[in-house]
Amino acid sequence: MRYVKTVCPRDCYDTCSIIVGIDDSGRIVSVMGDSKNPVTQGFICPRGIKDLEWVYVNRVLHVREGDKPSKNFKRVPWSEALDIVAEKLKDVLKEYGPKAVLHLEYAGNMGLLTWYFPQRLWNAIGATKTDYSICSRSGHEAISLYYGLSYGIRPEELLKMRLIAY
Repeated sequence: MRYVKTVCPRDCYDTCSIIVGIDDSGRIVSVMGDSKNPVTQGFICPRGIKDLEWVYVNRVLHVREGDKPSKNFKRVPWSEALDIVAEKLKDVLKEYGPKAVLHLEYAGNMGLLTWYFPQRLWNAIGATKTDYSICSRSGHEAISLYYGLSYGIRPEELLKMRLIAY
């Protein structure tokens, strides 16, 4: 078994440091908080712990054989499914250009790394983007009308805070 230091992919700004246990077959078998993180000090929330149960469930398992409306599907390994998605993306970019790819995402995994890191792909291919008005922007506008500004702090700033109420 080997252990890999990484961060939780969940949608809070803590971006908790975690240590993932990987068995000899390459499967993730454990998740624990990293006690060396000065902010989270080894804590990981129940959502982060439960992700281990979902990591192998929420995957593309089958692909269509033949063209639509064929209802014949075959099971494929995750690596092959990723290759198919990459190939289809290349085909769309080649035939229709980058504006034919819409980068539409919101809710789910919005931590600092999981929010910004994937932007590199969408920026590199020149994908069409939304302004998040479908959900986030309108929600923030509504909050600001009632409460004023809506902002937070970066995790490293927590260490400088004189009062944290919970």
